[in-house]
Amino acid sequence: MEVNEEELNLFAGDKDNYYLKKWKNMEESGEIIDWNWGAFFFQTVWMGYRKMYLYAAVLIGLLAYIDVVLIPSLHPLTQLGVYIFIGILFGTFGNKLYLKHAMKKISVIKSDQPDPEIQKIEIAKAGGTSWIGVGLVLLGTYFAVRLLYYFLNEGAKL
Repeated sequence: MEVNEEELNLFAGDKDNYYLKKWKNMEESGEIIDWNWGAFFFQTVWMGYRKMYLYAAVLIGLLAYIDVVLIPSLHPLTQLGVYIFIGILFGTFGNKLYLKHAMKKISVIKSDQPDPEIQKIEIAKAGGTSWIGVGLVLLGTYFAVRLLYYFLNEGAKL
């Protein structure tokens, strides 16, 4: 389903058109990469803030596994390299990931809701930002790491 600029801007909750400008530049230049400092420094928190909960949950699981299972056996410089690589990956592709997320959500709303005015309301509600999402991501990260530590320690006792 076709998604227009107004819908994308409505979804991003973007008063100064930050994401719309980024996405437009990416489309015009044919680039799939762009830089996002928030995604670089705070991958899962940025995803929670932007309501990308499924992506955040998958990354939390992956990072918890890396933190608990892989990182302890690596040299400290290699550990730092792993975290920098993950940051660069999301800093580079974060805007593209957010665009794909927005387009998918908007398409689902438009196919489920025939009324254009209600579509706009639902698009704005589905997108935007959420400090509650940030809190959920932080709690999810805490519990994922704790559970993984628990199961690894209990498994060692058996």
